[in-house]
Amino acid sequence: MNLRKLAIIAILLTVFCLVVACTEGCDVVVEQPLNSLPVFHLKKNLQAADGVEMSVFQVARKVGSKYELVWSIRRADISKPIMIETITYGVVPPGFEEEPKAMPLIKGEAYDILLGRPGMSGGEIFVFKGN
Repeated sequence: MNLRKLAIIAILLTVFCLVVACTEGCDVVVEQPLNSLPVFHLKKNLQAADGVEMSVFQVARKVGSKYELVWSIRRADISKPIMIETITYGVVPPGFEEEPKAMPLIKGEAYDILLGRPGMSGGEIFVFKGN
């Protein structure tokens, strides 16, 4: 499957979760350790200590009026999500596939995080502080 088709499928899943099947949400807390890549902590809500079951995780940046996908991971079968607590940018958790591979983040740029599975979606925006 080529990159364009995979990106379209992932975007359609995200839109589906956001528009049609949004019965549950989650929170994303972004940690940016000094001289390190961002770490994303996934929680059902800000008070929860556990992760969330997810099938798709994407990072994109807005370029003009469009979004450029800079990293995406997904389950081969999106109907079978996996419990995830933490994701480090560019590190593929077991059970996920990566496409596209993580592109370098640009210091000072804003990035959108989108994640979901059928019936759940979440997201966050962060500005990369740089290495």
